[in-house]
Amino acid sequence: SIGNGSNRLDIINNDLDKTVASISEQKEQVEETVKQLNERLLDFKEQNEELKGQNNQLIQTSDALRGDIANLTLNLDDVRETEAQLKEDVAELKTVEERLKEDKITLTAQADNLNSTVEKLSESIGNGSNRLDIINNDLDKTVASISEQKEQVEETVKQLNE
Repeated sequence: SIGNGSNRLDIINNDLDKTVASISEQKEQVEETVKQLNERLLDFKEQNEELKGQNNQLIQTSDALRGDIANLTLNLDDVRETEAQLKEDVAELKTVEERLKEDKITLTAQADNLNSTVEKLSESIGNGSNRLDIINNDLDKTVASISEQKEQVEETVKQLNE
């Protein structure tokens, strides 16, 4: 019965050794798993830091783009104001052009009237008097001056139409 008990103790002892060996093996596996998990955790932390850096860069880029958009909006407003001013200037130039056309018509009529008057005076007075020659000469100068003014107005109108 002691032999039996010793045999039983050997079996229990052997079972205990196997259990301790199994527990030790499981402990090593757990420790290896913990080590791997810690390494993965460090990797995740590094990736998280990288992502934070990228996020900060994206925020900075976004802020810069917002600034660019604000500047472009201001530039667009300036362009619109300039466009409105140019439209006003064109309208004003058209008004000036119309006035110049009216002035041309008036000056042309005046020149025609003077030419007609000169012709009538020449016909009625004739070629005899020196005094008439002087008046005729003065009228010719006046007509030439008006014609010159007419040409200047026509040139101005022509330039405006270009």
